[in-house]
Amino acid sequence: MKTKKLLVVTFSLGLIPLGLCCVPRVIRPDGYKRIEVTTILGDVSFSVPSRWLEPRSRLRLSKEELLAANNDNSEWGYEYITVANYILPFDACVMHIDREKWKFSGCSLRVYAIEADPKQIEAKAVSLGNIAPKTLFSRRKNYRSHGIPVRYGPQFGIKRVSLRPWQKIKVGHHVWYGDYGGSSRVDLRVKQVDGGCLVFVFMYVSDPHALYRLRSNVLNSVSIQKQ
Repeated sequence: MKTKKLLVVTFSLGLIPLGLCCVPRVIRPDGYKRIEVTTILGDVSFSVPSRWLEPRSRLRLSKEELLAANNDNSEWGYEYITVANYILPFDACVMHIDREKWKFSGCSLRVYAIEADPKQIEAKAVSLGNIAPKTLFSRRKNYRSHGIPVRYGPQFGIKRVSLRPWQKIKVGHHVWYGDYGGSSRVDLRVKQVDGGCLVFVFMYVSDPHALYRLRSNVLNSVSIQKQ
């Protein structure tokens, strides 16, 4: 995959002019605010829930902030970023946001702008089917929760669905932390645009159906204006 460094990053809480949109309509539901990020593919703007921008939330845009987010060793957070970094090059990440230090609840989001074909991204994700989770997460093999070693399911589950204009690639696996556990999900939405791909990565443990409206609102709000 060919990538370039992020050049400029901007952030806006207000509504911005649409310019040239990559979707036929842009939804701005109540309780959402706009984020704008300048990438190698153009100026990308989209809406996120206002609560994601509260003080306790962590919006990462600068190189230093993104590097800090990429060193997350928290429960669930470590698994999220390890899977994301396996599929996508980290230097293509232009935004990371998470609301909770303990990521069992809520949803984390990453946005990537990458010069690659969707089939390359899909092939990389599918290759996880040949790797055991405990092997991918071996760097943290001695991690313990309440004195109990972390345990993983035997394999990754991978689901692919074409939801034009976005392609869905969802990677899931089971994790047990001491006295609790669940299904960790890294849910990629890939859209081919002029010059490459825009990828939104939703990371969560909760019921994916409960996040349907949130994902739809975010993805339907995306617009790109070429530089």
